[in-house]
Amino acid sequence: LLFSMRGLTNFISELREARTREAEVKRIDKELLNIRKQFNEPQKLNQYQRKKYVCKLAYIYMIGYDVDFGHLEAMGLLASQKFSEKQIGYMSLGVLLNENSELLRLVIQQLHNDLNSRLDLTQSLALTLVANIGGTEAAETLANDVSHLLMNTRSRNYIRKKAALCMLRLHRKTPDVVSPESWADRVFALLDDRDAGVLTAVMSLLQGFASHSPDLFVPALPKVCAILERLVIRNQVSSDYNYDYIAAPWLVVKCLQFLQQYPPIEEESSMSKIQHVLRRVFNTDSNTYSRPRSRNNAILAVLFECINLAVHLNVNRDLTQKAATHLTRFLSEDRDSEVRYLAFESMTRLCRLEPDIANHSMTTIIKALRHNDISLRRRALDLLFEMCDGRNSENIVRELLAYLPHSDIDLREELVLKIAILAEKYPRDLEWYVDTSLQLISAAGEHMSQDVWYRTVQIVTNAPDVQAYAAECVLRLLREARVAENAVRVGAYILGEFGHLVSERAGLGPSAQFDALHSHFASCSKPTQAILLSSYAKLLSCYPEIADRIVRVLAARLNSVDTEVQQRAAEYHAMAASRPDVMDSVWAMMPEFPNRRSVLVKALRGRMGKVDGPDRMSHHLAEAEGAADDDALQGTMDAEGHIMPAAPAESAASSRSASPVPVPAERVDPVGDLIPSFAPETAAAALQSAPVPSGSQSVLEQLMEGLASDTPAAPAAPQSSEPVPAGAAPVGLGADLFEAPPESQQYDPMGDRLFRQLVVGDQGVLYEDTLLKVALKSEYQGPQGRMMIVYLNKSTVPITGFSAAVTPVVDLSLKCTPVDSTIPPLGQVQQIFNMQCTQAYHDVPTLAIAHTTAGHASFRTVLHLPVAATKFIAPAQLSLEQFFHAWKQIPGPPLACELAVTPDAGAVARGALDVQSLARLMAAFRLTILPGFDPNPDNLVCCGTFCSRNEQPALIQIRVETFPQSSSLKLTARTGSAVLTSAVSKYLLQYFRHSLQ
Repeated sequence: LLFSMRGLTNFISELREARTREAEVKRIDKELLNIRKQFNEPQKLNQYQRKKYVCKLAYIYMIGYDVDFGHLEAMGLLASQKFSEKQIGYMSLGVLLNENSELLRLVIQQLHNDLNSRLDLTQSLALTLVANIGGTEAAETLANDVSHLLMNTRSRNYIRKKAALCMLRLHRKTPDVVSPESWADRVFALLDDRDAGVLTAVMSLLQGFASHSPDLFVPALPKVCAILERLVIRNQVSSDYNYDYIAAPWLVVKCLQFLQQYPPIEEESSMSKIQHVLRRVFNTDSNTYSRPRSRNNAILAVLFECINLAVHLNVNRDLTQKAATHLTRFLSEDRDSEVRYLAFESMTRLCRLEPDIANHSMTTIIKALRHNDISLRRRALDLLFEMCDGRNSENIVRELLAYLPHSDIDLREELVLKIAILAEKYPRDLEWYVDTSLQLISAAGEHMSQDVWYRTVQIVTNAPDVQAYAAECVLRLLREARVAENAVRVGAYILGEFGHLVSERAGLGPSAQFDALHSHFASCSKPTQAILLSSYAKLLSCYPEIADRIVRVLAARLNSVDTEVQQRAAEYHAMAASRPDVMDSVWAMMPEFPNRRSVLVKALRGRMGKVDGPDRMSHHLAEAEGAADDDALQGTMDAEGHIMPAAPAESAASSRSASPVPVPAERVDPVGDLIPSFAPETAAAALQSAPVPSGSQSVLEQLMEGLASDTPAAPAAPQSSEPVPAGAAPVGLGADLFEAPPESQQYDPMGDRLFRQLVVGDQGVLYEDTLLKVALKSEYQGPQGRMMIVYLNKSTVPITGFSAAVTPVVDLSLKCTPVDSTIPPLGQVQQIFNMQCTQAYHDVPTLAIAHTTAGHASFRTVLHLPVAATKFIAPAQLSLEQFFHAWKQIPGPPLACELAVTPDAGAVARGALDVQSLARLMAAFRLTILPGFDPNPDNLVCCGTFCSRNEQPALIQIRVETFPQSSSLKLTARTGSAVLTSAVSKYLLQYFRHSLQ
């Protein structure tokens, strides 16, 4: 019909031949003008032209252009009595309308008439449009008409199939209108239908209802079992539904999937039918499954669903053995990756019941780790992890370690977590665990969560028998020329704590330990250098003979540009001059760590639930979820060689403050486990956080811990369970209603003290009212950043309809995870944001929050997120000549900016003109202070680099001149970008005026 319209086909050809976007837009604008002109003179149009123009409008809309007219002409075609015109009307409205269209109500009556028509073609068109559009209004008005077509046995079978699928669509869109409760009895009656096509559609409807209310449809299980027996055993089906000698394979698949939604059936006759069906499928000649896949898709689909059902039921070992036989054959066949993928997936499920069932295929599985398809490699890794136990763990861990250097970057962090968990859960002995962990940390390099080495030092600390061996191993490792940075951190911790245990051995004395550690100092990052300094302080307290060397190293770092390194060096250098008893007290050995669950299990559980779906969850993780201490392995060995928990150490909390490195099992950062590392692959693990048990500290409370010491937060309104009136002014960061104020009163978030704190800080309260508290934690590295926002319900009633939508800004790529629509009473939900700066920008993104309470009060708030362009500044080092050479290269505005600033009286009283205060402010902006560059000691010079994805790092140069006599400042900023100069000046100006409020 469409191809007979020559004008339409010519129009489509012209658009396809357009060489540029501009040419396409010009041709479409010309056509829209012509169509509008023709519709304005309806008396000159015949029905052919009307259909042609409506089809053109539908095509224009389909390729992405707005169409704001022509809907009434399409409705006119819809009401026509000619099928060709009615077909065009339905087709075009199915494209132009959606469930939120206001014009939908004008079509409802015609849909009602067509659903009750005597012509099945008309009924089919109406059902198609109802299913495509859906929506509450269509469901409320037309659900009874659709139901009548489905239940009426005089309707044509293909109409009944369409009606069942249409009803499923309405249920998914409006479960309150098309509810399972009202449909249970009707679905039970439909299962008695003898037409396989109708039954297939009804099974889809049944699966949809059962996923929403499973208990209602338990009585359908015997009927589904009877359908399976009739199809598979007795082959009672119309010849139209025999596909390659298989009776209605897609109906069989849906029945098998439905049975997997429920536990094993207790009724003996139904269970007997299921086992009879499974035996028939499993006993089919194996050559049948080896035919070309183009002729084999249906039977393979039935076979794999039967295998999944046998694993799910787990009531007959003979059936699971037959399933394993089929899977083993598929694993070894390399001709079809799709079939092998399904075989790996099903074998992984089977290994959760019997881990040793795939041991004889170990070589094949290991070989699959090097397959070209990454999805197949991931499934092979899942299977190896699942089948690991105490008997084969050493072999599997060895193979995984050999594969690690050749693995994909996207797969490597998950692989490292799995190796670490298996080595911890199934160690041959403690020495083997230490060797394996050090080999893993060295091979993983940067592609490793910090939790892995944290866990290693925790277990070594709690295992006295292996501490000396561990110290000897790390010393041998550190003597190599190239050592992974995480291995240096492990070595610093272990030698600092337990190096004295081997210091009397030849070649392992204090000087050897210090030399091995310090040989890597210059090549390590600043955080690792801070850990090394702490280890040096430990050595200083134990070995007076190398005290002079360590003191010289500490003195050389007193002027380090990194504040953490500088602070540690200054404190440790001062301690070196104190009494020996003070040093011994401060640097005493770490106590044993208390029993706690392994954070590795938590990280892997979250990651495996997000990559390729929750079905990848392992029985290793399920066991860890149910056991309080089984995965908190502390170092004591049982008779079988497994690491067992040790008794909790006394006074651990009081002594741990003197730890030379971050505490491995529980980080110094109060929410360190929420954002394990900066690598984007670990975001998925951060999203899967365990629910907070009753009486324990919430994530938000941990996030807020320690913040009040710097600046007291704004007083919160009294907590109340009464809903706050909609539109009430909230307390906190840059909050305003969705409706924007007049242009002359646009809100400037820099006027808010909390916003200014978060522009230079990484965590704090973002917003708070009597009902909701919002807090954030963020981290930035180069042009990338990640931020976690926690929403806490402060009231005793649930918050429903909760949504948080971000409006990004130009040149800042921002992606966020979905957030739950309900926050339970006194509960919380989290949202993760990943950001990337493409180039300098000026404004900040906004976060629109909307929710309701049980009292049906509506709340709408917009928050300004403190993701300023200054977050992507990194420190830089320049010589005096380099600085002034770059300074002279900037000709003037707009790349340079000079501003005179007069701080308010309160800011002056708080030290706004003090050079030290200004230096702390510049350091908070990640700028490097350049002392001595300005001859006036009351002035300040600093620099930094701005990191973005699309541009080279841009140099930022700042000079601040103070004039105490006039209580004023002069700010000079020079960068390579006008936008960057404006943004940096804007933020610094506000801080100068208000002095770090």
